[in-house]
Amino acid sequence: MVTVWFEGRCPLFWREIAMMRRLDRRGAIRFVDLDPVRSCPLNQPLGSTSGILPD
Repeated sequence: MVTVWFEGRCPLFWREIAMMRRLDRRGAIRFVDLDPVRSCPLNQPLGSTSGILPD
């Protein structure tokens, strides 16, 4: 499974994530909205949609 973090306050990101969710028919992507979290799991602010592959 791939995890994608995104900044939920941005309408552009919401559109991009909505499209990715529609295309993810296998449920292989986990989407995490950083707005409620207020910090990036990578400990740096995101300027765009970012993700990380499993080990």
